[in-house]
Amino acid sequence: MSKRNRNRGKDYERWLANDLGGRRTGILGNEDVLTPRFSVEAKEREKMPKFIKDCVGQAIRNCPDNKLPIVCLHKLGGSHHGDLVIMEYSVFKAII
Repeated sequence: MSKRNRNRGKDYERWLANDLGGRRTGILGNEDVLTPRFSVEAKEREKMPKFIKDCVGQAIRNCPDNKLPIVCLHKLGGSHHGDLVIMEYSVFKAII
């Protein structure tokens, strides 16, 4: 990983820590950002998987005004304990 990519990742971790009222732990801890309520693993990518973007877009389009759009992903044949819940950051912030 290039120094530029590492710095970009650190910048994103700092932004999240500031926005969530937590602190960036960097290489000192297992989590990227520590908050009183959340253990955050921060990932920044140039491109998001199209499937996920499409699912989130569909959830937003189909969501009534009085609800929050989320996507639940389940691996066929897998345990539901491993299902993923995906939402836009603005939705997450509205919840917390």
